[in-house]
Amino acid sequence: MKQQRGFTLIELLVTVTIIAVLMGIGFVSYSNASKASRDSKRMADIEAVRQALALYRSEEGGYPIAINNGYVNMVVQLVSGGYLSNPYPVDPGATTPYHYSYSVGGVYCLCADLENDDKSNSNNVCNMAGSGGYYCATSQ
Repeated sequence: MKQQRGFTLIELLVTVTIIAVLMGIGFVSYSNASKASRDSKRMADIEAVRQALALYRSEEGGYPIAINNGYVNMVVQLVSGGYLSNPYPVDPGATTPYHYSYSVGGVYCLCADLENDDKSNSNNVCNMAGSGGYYCATSQ
């Protein structure tokens, strides 16, 4: 009798199932790593802008005033003054732009909406619209 070569249907189904499970695990890991990477970029951006704001204040005697779209107007002032490099920092996920507000008395608030709440350093002190944790820098 001639022996047949090949795989049985059960062997093929088991192999496909194992590959699907491994792909699912890989996708979840990649997704979490991407979120963590974007959050790290957001925190680095906020710190870079915070340092630029400190330089601006030391030379100009105050912080930039927020008009309409506060963050964009503020960073344009920092870039034009040479305190921040161009292109200026923008949210890598582009879901919620960074938030900057300035109030009378020399108090500013600069926040980013994080995707992973574990890295949050604030309870949304800037009253920014968003869904997750927040990374904020203030002048207080």
